[in-house]
Amino acid sequence: MYNRGPETATIHVLPTLWFRNTWTWEEDEQKPTLRQADGGAIHASHLKLGDYTLQCEGKPELLFTENESNASRLWGQPNPSPYVKDAFHRYVISGEHDAVNPAKTGTKATAHYAVEVPAGGSRVMRLRLSAKPASDAFKTFDLRHPPRRCQRILRAHHSERAERRRTSHPPPGACRDDVVQAVLLFRSRSMADRA
Repeated sequence: MYNRGPETATIHVLPTLWFRNTWTWEEDEQKPTLRQADGGAIHASHLKLGDYTLQCEGKPELLFTENESNASRLWGQPNPSPYVKDAFHRYVISGEHDAVNPAKTGTKATAHYAVEVPAGGSRVMRLRLSAKPASDAFKTFDLRHPPRRCQRILRAHHSERAERRRTSHPPPGACRDDVVQAVLLFRSRSMADRA
């Protein structure tokens, strides 16, 4: 992240990992779990997807909640859990420390980085999601050269996007951020490969 301003700024970054909430509406769906693991990591366990670990560089504060809507706030109904989807906003913005689960478990988790970025400077946060976590996850981590598979997907995505621009307008609701689109595309293709 970059600070283009003239003064040092504290920036809160919350890279978030969550499970899509299917357990509340799919019959016999087992609820997955996220929990704090050793070394400042988040362990993800899902019956169909398996186990993964999100390793977070540095020592961010790990926050956990449930990926379930705040029914009390939205519809005036009781929440099934005191830890609901808007917990990270309430924790960081409103200072409601009881909004997150102190047991460090849930179906939605984030690594809360509060970083000071000098004027005109930048900071990098590195995270690695893998089925087999490395003992030193960031020793071989290199942002300038993404894996070849990711490079192919990014090239294909940019070619497809350029062609769409020449022939038509982007579809309604299309995300305009190339990076987000490429990451989502990479994620969806990776998940399809695992099936």
